[in-house]
This record gives sequence, C-alpha cells and structure tokens, in this order.
Amino acid sequence: ELFKKYEVDLELHRRIWDYCREQDIFVFSTPSHIDDVALLEEVGCQAYKIGSDDAWNIPFLTEVADRGRPIVLSSGMCTMDELRESVSAILGRGNSDLVLLHCVTNYPAQPEDANLRCVETMKSEFGVPVGYSDHTLGNECCLAAVALGANMLEKHFTHDKNAEGPDHMLSADPAEMNRLVADV
Repeated sequence: ELFKKYEVDLELHRRIWDYCREQDIFVFSTPSHIDDVALLEEVGCQAYKIGSDDAWNIPFLTEVADRGRPIVLSSGMCTMDELRESVSAILGRGNSDLVLLHCVTNYPAQPEDANLRCVETMKSEFGVPVGYSDHTLGNECCLAAVALGANMLEKHFTHDKNAEGPDHMLSADPAEMNRLVADV
C-alpha cells in the first residue's frame, strides 16, 4: 500500500526523463517487478538500480541483466553467499556493467552499525566497483566510505525532512547534500 501510494505513473516518468535529457542529467530508476522494467524501457532508462529487497531475486535479476544496461545492486538484505549468487547470475547473462552497493537497511541506520569495511571486502571479493548506500543521519559515513574506496554514493534526498513518507527524516536536505558534494 505504501509503495502504491507513492507510485510514479508513466506520464510523470516521461516528464522526468524529458527534463533530464534537456538538462543533460543521467537519470535511472529502481524497478520492483518486470512491469516496471517495461515502463522504464519505454522512457529510455539507461541503467537500473536494484533495491535490497530484490537483490536475491534471481529470476528478476536475470531479466534486468538481459536488457544489457548498467546495474547498481544494493546488497542490504543479502548474505555474502546470496550476493555471490546474484552477482554470478548477472555476470552469467553477459552483463558486466555492475556496481554493488554496501547497504544497511535500518531506517535510520546507526553509524556504529554501518560496517563500512564491507566496501573493501566486496571490492576484493567481486572485482567490480563498490559503493555505499547510506541510511544514516549526516554525512560522516559517506565520507568514511569514500576513504575506504567507495566508487559510488547513494544518499536519499528530500526537500523537507518533515514530509510524509518513510524516509524523509533520514534523507539529506539541500544544505546537507551541498555539504556532502563539497566534502567529497
């Protein structure tokens, strides 16, 4: 029900993609099922982010991998063995344009639970770029992840920390995002 309430329809997707093309902004999205992939293909999505909830959904991962587009795979709900299987499934479809995101799925996550050394472990284990999907308050964990070799950062963004929705309180507002960009 929550996802349905905030669902973005095809027309809004078209407007977003058109605007991003006009502004020369690279835009991509997180599909939750194969119908979402079809919608994103229709608007010209150039890459896919796979959320932690689908990170071990092998049939879905292979369908997305078959599109031949870059994939950003969030690992927050996987064990290392499950992640190995997911990475193998994607690479096995001939899609090697893959970035893994280390992620802790608590909202908000506590800095002491971030386990940022996992960025190094995943880079060593998989030999692909590894980033960090940050659900902590503030920017310190993002900066530490970069210091440990993160190739990509994902930080939730909001215009209003008090807005309705599940993650506005942990999201960076414009001032926090500007500080993060300046510090990185």
